[in-house]
Amino acid sequence: MNKMPKILFLATSANSTSGGGRTRIIDLARLVFQNGIQPMILCFLRGDQLKEGFRSLLAARKALEKEAACKVLYFPQIPFIRFSALYRINNYYCAIILLLVSRINKVDLIFGHGQKAGYLGIVTRRINKRLKIITDMQGELSEEAKYGIDPSKIPDQIKRIEFEQFSTIKGSNWIIFVSHAMQDHFENKYDLSITNCSVIPCAVMDIPLMSYEERNQSRLKEGLQDKFVVCYAGSAEEYQLPEEMCKIYEKILLYLPSAFFQILTPQGSVFVQYLHALGIHPNNYKILNIPHTEVFKYLQIADMGLLLRDSSLVNRVASPTKFAEYCIAGLPVLMTDAIGDFSDIVKEHEIGMIYDPSALDVDKRMIDFLSNIHENRSEYYYRINSYAREYLTWDVVGPRLVNRLMELADQ
Repeated sequence: MNKMPKILFLATSANSTSGGGRTRIIDLARLVFQNGIQPMILCFLRGDQLKEGFRSLLAARKALEKEAACKVLYFPQIPFIRFSALYRINNYYCAIILLLVSRINKVDLIFGHGQKAGYLGIVTRRINKRLKIITDMQGELSEEAKYGIDPSKIPDQIKRIEFEQFSTIKGSNWIIFVSHAMQDHFENKYDLSITNCSVIPCAVMDIPLMSYEERNQSRLKEGLQDKFVVCYAGSAEEYQLPEEMCKIYEKILLYLPSAFFQILTPQGSVFVQYLHALGIHPNNYKILNIPHTEVFKYLQIADMGLLLRDSSLVNRVASPTKFAEYCIAGLPVLMTDAIGDFSDIVKEHEIGMIYDPSALDVDKRMIDFLSNIHENRSEYYYRINSYAREYLTWDVVGPRLVNRLMELADQ
């Protein structure tokens, strides 16, 4: 192929708020452009996102366009798709839009950002069989949908998700899993041997690390020079266990009075509620709602990052971008077990500690871990950053993906 290949990243969300999904689509768009593939992004907006208003959505689209450095298109989905007839109509409506956009822009590849987006690509290929569909399977949607539902009463919605899941896995030209645990899960679930796939974790761009001396100066400016900074960066959704994080901090504070809780989140009120209920004084924590571009600076000046999840299947196959962000910032991670492939990485490479949030007290293992960080912070800082640069950056994992995209575009 002599001309520059074109790829359309397809999403079923506005990607207007910070998070791992938005970060991934931005990083991928920049990655492929740097490697000779022209990207664009097409987002189908959910009904709840349409309520944000035209000006808000216009600003969100422009922000995404600026960060991804490529053209971004927004189209609304049909409302009330919880009704099965409208759901099917919406699928074909989206497929027609996708077909027109791909033809007008002479797109070579359609990259589904998640299972649903991949399935819309499969539906579109029923109309144009020449389309090549890559699906980034970022989660286990059928398991996510089962939260809070009696497992003996599987509703039609979940059956539909699993039909689309199977169709997407079988019908995609290439599949990306975010963890080896995810690939194993889907192979066992559908009794398949999936060979047209890659495992690409949620990686990060390689950002220059400030020197340890610069880090200490930054801590001094923030008034943290004598503090042991426990940090969390992300939202406060229930599955991220914000209450358990606050309880862990309370336990650490009892053992280590210099502990300070730095929380980087747009949902600060959730943490304030839990911290207040525990009787933790506001002087012991700071909540910042900052742009994602500034998060890296604050991660570097912390001493330990928190990454908690419950033990559900959804989390056992996951690949939180937060882990890579902590590691590239040289930050040891305190995390729960069975989070995709990352829990095993923490154990094998001594990047942090696996913790049971139901534990009543800070045990000896935790005390030893905290003491080791305190005494060897600079060693952790450079070693964990080196691990991330070797295994968790797009510079490392990106070429495998780009090479495969080029091969598919040439076929």
